[in-house]
Amino acid sequence: MRSSLCEERGISSWSAIPDRLRPRCIPTPTVGQNIYSNHGRGIFLINQLMDEVKFLKNGTEIHMVKR
Repeated sequence: MRSSLCEERGISSWSAIPDRLRPRCIPTPTVGQNIYSNHGRGIFLINQLMDEVKFLKNGTEIHMVKR
């Protein structure tokens, strides 16, 4: 796992995702039967808490910005 933080700009970068991540294919955990699922909340929380989220390098790296 590799991470970096630029406090001046509030940018955090992580590259610990082992396989290609397809964030658009992950169902929202807040509706229907997904509420009872034991997975799928991480990306949802990242999108809710961060101001900017980008998936790079074919979904194996995530860049997050919190202002």
